[in-house]
Amino acid sequence: MVKEWGIKSRVLFLTLVPTITISLLLSAYFTSTRIQDLEKALKDRGYAIALQLAPASEYGVFSGNTYTLHRLANDALSEPEVRSVSIFNKDGRLLAHAGHEHQTPTNILSVSDQLHGITMADTGNALLFTVPVLIRDVITEDFAYADSAFDHAESYDNVLGWINIELGRMTTTIRQYQVLFACSIIVLLGLGISGIFAYRMGRDVTQPILTMASAVEKIKNGNFNARVQMEARGELGHLKSGINTMAESLKAAHEEMQQSVEQATADLRQTLETIEIQNIELEMARKEAEMASKVKSDFLANMSHEIRTPLNGVIGFINLLMKTKLDHRQNDYLQTINKSAQNLLSIINDILDFSKIEAQKLTLDKMPMDINECVEDALTLMAPNAHEKRLALVPMIYADVPEKIIADPLRLKQIITNLVSNAIKFTDKGEVVVRVMLEKDTHNQVIIRISISDTGIGLSNQAKQALFKAFSQADSTTTRRFGGTGLGLVISKRLVQQMGGEIGVESEPGKGSTFWFTFFADKTQTPNKNALAPQLRDRKILLFDNHNLTRLALKHTMTIWGLKVSEAHNLATVKDLLTAAFRQRKPYKMIILGLDATPIHRNVLIELISLSKKLGCVICILSNTTEQSIYEDLENPSDIISIAKPVPRKKLFDTLLLKLTDYAAQTPVIGTNTTMHNHKPSKSKHHILAVDDNPSNLKLVTALLENLGLQVDCAHCGEMALQRTGQKDYDLIFMDIQMPDMDGTQVTQHIRQREKTHRHTPIIALTAHALASEREALLNAGMDDYLTKPIDERELTRIIHHWLESEVAVNDRPITASLEEENSEEVINWERCVHLAGNNPSLAHEMLDGLMEHLPNYIQAIEQSFKQRNHGLLREEVHKLHGACCYCGVPQLKAVVAKLETAAAKGEQDHIDYYYQRFCQAAESLKTEFERQAATA
Repeated sequence: MVKEWGIKSRVLFLTLVPTITISLLLSAYFTSTRIQDLEKALKDRGYAIALQLAPASEYGVFSGNTYTLHRLANDALSEPEVRSVSIFNKDGRLLAHAGHEHQTPTNILSVSDQLHGITMADTGNALLFTVPVLIRDVITEDFAYADSAFDHAESYDNVLGWINIELGRMTTTIRQYQVLFACSIIVLLGLGISGIFAYRMGRDVTQPILTMASAVEKIKNGNFNARVQMEARGELGHLKSGINTMAESLKAAHEEMQQSVEQATADLRQTLETIEIQNIELEMARKEAEMASKVKSDFLANMSHEIRTPLNGVIGFINLLMKTKLDHRQNDYLQTINKSAQNLLSIINDILDFSKIEAQKLTLDKMPMDINECVEDALTLMAPNAHEKRLALVPMIYADVPEKIIADPLRLKQIITNLVSNAIKFTDKGEVVVRVMLEKDTHNQVIIRISISDTGIGLSNQAKQALFKAFSQADSTTTRRFGGTGLGLVISKRLVQQMGGEIGVESEPGKGSTFWFTFFADKTQTPNKNALAPQLRDRKILLFDNHNLTRLALKHTMTIWGLKVSEAHNLATVKDLLTAAFRQRKPYKMIILGLDATPIHRNVLIELISLSKKLGCVICILSNTTEQSIYEDLENPSDIISIAKPVPRKKLFDTLLLKLTDYAAQTPVIGTNTTMHNHKPSKSKHHILAVDDNPSNLKLVTALLENLGLQVDCAHCGEMALQRTGQKDYDLIFMDIQMPDMDGTQVTQHIRQREKTHRHTPIIALTAHALASEREALLNAGMDDYLTKPIDERELTRIIHHWLESEVAVNDRPITASLEEENSEEVINWERCVHLAGNNPSLAHEMLDGLMEHLPNYIQAIEQSFKQRNHGLLREEVHKLHGACCYCGVPQLKAVVAKLETAAAKGEQDHIDYYYQRFCQAAESLKTEFERQAATA
C-alpha cells in the first residue's frame, strides 16, 4: 500500500512516524516515572508520620492519659493528606480518635515493615498505616496478642497499644493528573512542530516535481513550447535541465516531421491522381475481361450442347441395345462402350468444371459412398485402355480402409480417373497400381491416401514443376504424342484442395511415376457388407495369376473373407496341386485362373477344365477385357465362370458365395456378369403396383415379383400410389398398411371411391403382424386379400394365381426345414436372410445392412412412445420395425417385436413392460452379433 503513495505522503509518513513514536515512548516513560514517584512519596510520608507518632504516644498509652493522646491525634491531622488517627490500647480498646469516623477496612492489600513493625493497607482511596506503641527497654513476659482486628500485626512482648493512621489519595491523584496533562501538552506541542516541519519539507520536495510533471504533460499533449520555470538545485536542477532539453528536441523533430508530412501529402495527392487514371484503365480492362469470359462461357456452353446432343443419342441407343438379348461377352463389351461414352461425357464436364472452378462456383456433395466401388468403377472404366496396351491394372485396397465413408463419390471418381488415365497414357509396358490406404483415423473423420503408380516414362524435376497448371503438360511433344487438354491435373488439384487434402507426385525419368492425393471423409457406422458370410470360412481356393501384384491383391482380399487360398506361380503346377489336394482328401472348391496376354496352350486349359469337372471343382477365369481368344479356343465356354479384370470385390464375393455354399447352389446372382445358364421367366402382360414406405422392403417385393415375370411399378408413399393409380390401370396392387401421412387403409378408400366408374382392382394388404380381428378390419376397409410378412414365394404365387388367373414361374427347389422354421433364440440366421431375399446373397446383404442402419432410429422412436405410455404410437413404431425384421433373418428380434406389437394393440401394460425389456436385450444382442461377424469375417 505504501508503494502506491506519492512522494509527499511518503515524506510525511517517514518524518512523522519516528517523531511520534519517540515522543510517545519518552512521554510514557517520564509520566509513569513521575506518577510512581508521587505514589512513593505518599507512602514515605505515611511511614514517617507513623514513626513520629508512635514514640510520642508511648507515655499517654502507658499511663492512660487520653487527653494527651487526643492532642497528639489532633496535631497529626495538621499533616497534609492525614484523614484520621486512632489510638488503641494493648487490648484493642480505643483510647483516642481524631478525624473522620474510623472504619476497619476489609479485602485490602496490606504491606508490613518488618524493621519497624508498621503495617500498610491500601483501600484504593486511602492508605492505612498500623504501628505498635512499644515500651522501650522494658521486657514483658507472657504478652497476649492483640484483638482479632489486629491479627495481621506481629506480636511483640513490649507492645502497649496500637496507632492507626489513614492518609487520603486525593492530593496525590490530582498531582498525578497534572503531570499527565502537562506531559500530553508537551507531546502534542512537539508533534505539531514536527508536522509543520514535515509538511514544509514534503512541499519543498513535491512542488518542483509536480511543476515538472505538469510541463511534461503539456509536452505530451503537443505543446512543445512548454518549459519548466522554477528555481531548482541539485538533482532537481539536473531533471529540470533534462526536461527543457527534451522539449526543445521534440519541438525540432515535430517541425521536421511536419515538413515531411506536407511533402508526403503533396506526393500522395499526385499519386492518387495517377491511381485514379489507372483505375479507369483497369475498369475498362475488367469490362473487356468480363466480356471475354462471357464469350468463353457462351462458347463452352454451345460446344457442350453441340457435343452432348450426338453423345446423348449414342448413350441412349447403347442403353436400348443393352436391353436386347446378348451373351455375356457382348454384354461386357457393351457396358465398356457405355462407360467409354460416359467417360467422353466426363471429359466435356471437365471443361465445364474448370470454368466453374475459375468462377469459384464448384461445390462438393456429401453422401454415403462405398470407397471400394468408387475405385473399382474408375478402374473398370479405364480397363480397356490399359488392356489394349498390355498393361496390368491392379487395385490394392488395404484392409483397414473403411468401406463406407461420407464424401463426394462423383468428384472422387473423377480424380482417380484423371490420374489413372494419365498413368495409362504415359506407360507403354508394365503395370498401373492403385493403392488405397488409411493415413489417419480420428473420432469421426478419416484421412485416406490414394496413390497411382506406373512404370512409364517418368518426369524430370523441370517437368514436375509444370504439372498442376492449366493447359500444361510435361513438354511440348506431349500433346502431339499423347493428346489431352492438360486440364485433368489442375481440376484434380482443385478438387483435392476442396476436400481438405493434398496432391503430389514422385517421379524420376525412366523409372515411372507415383501420383498421390489425400482427402478428408466423415465416418459412417455401416460395417463391411462382405463380412457377414461365415459360410465362406475355411473354403479352399487355388489361385493362379501371371501378375504377382494381382495375385497378391486377390489372395489378400479372399483371405480377409475367411477363405484358405493357395497360390500357383505358373499354370503348369495348377494340375499337380489340384490332383495332390484331391488325393489328400482336401480338395479345392474352386480354381481361379488369372489370364492376360501371355500365350496359353489350348490343351493345358482344356485339360484343367476337364479335370476340375471330374474333381467337382468350380473353375473361374479372370481375363482382360480385350482377350477374346481365351473363350474362342474353348468348346463350351459356358461351363466356366468368367470375370473381367480388374476384378470387382462385390462381383467376386457374390460369385464365391454362389458357388461355394450349399444353399446358394445354382442360384443366379443379381448384379454380376458371370456366365451361367438359368431359367428366366418370360415377361407377363400383367402390371403390378407395389406400395411400401420402406425402401428395402419395396426393393425386395419388387425383386420377388420381377422374378416371377411380372411388370412392377413402385410407390414409396400413399400420395405416389394415388398418383400412379390415377395415371395407369393396374391388375394387382400390393399395399403396405403402416405408412406415414397416409396409411394403406386410407389409400385403399381413395382408390375405391375413384373406382365407382372404373373396373375393380384387387388390393392385397401387406403387414408384418396383425391380430385375428385385423384381417376382418382390413377386408372391411376395401382390401381383397391379406398377405403376412415375410412374404413366402409360394403364398405370393398362390395370391397371383387366384387374383390374376395367370401362370407364373415358381422356384420348385424344396425349402428345407432349417429355412422354414425359425429358431426364435437365434440372433442372425444367414440362411434365412438369403431365403427371404429370393436366394439372392447380394440382396440379402442389402436388406440386413438396411435394417442395421435404421435400427437406432427404430429403437429411439419405440423408447419415446414407451415412455409416453402411448399404446397407439408404440404399436405403430413397433409395427415398422416388425415389417423390416420380416425381410431379414433376425429370428430373436422378430419374435420379440411381434409380441410387443400384440401387447401394445391390446393395451396390456404389464406385457408391454415385459416385452419392452426383452426388446432392448434383443436389439443389443443383434448389434453385438452383427459387429462380431463383421469383425471376424
